[in-house]
Amino acid sequence: MTFINKYRAPIVWLVVIAMVASIGAGFFATIF
Repeated sequence: MTFINKYRAPIVWLVVIAMVASIGAGFFATIF
């Protein structure tokens, strides 16, 4: 379990960062 969690965590972080970046870019484009 911990082995799978260790390898799956980076992917989850990448997805979260990508979503936050896309939302931030959307707000940035809306403001400007």
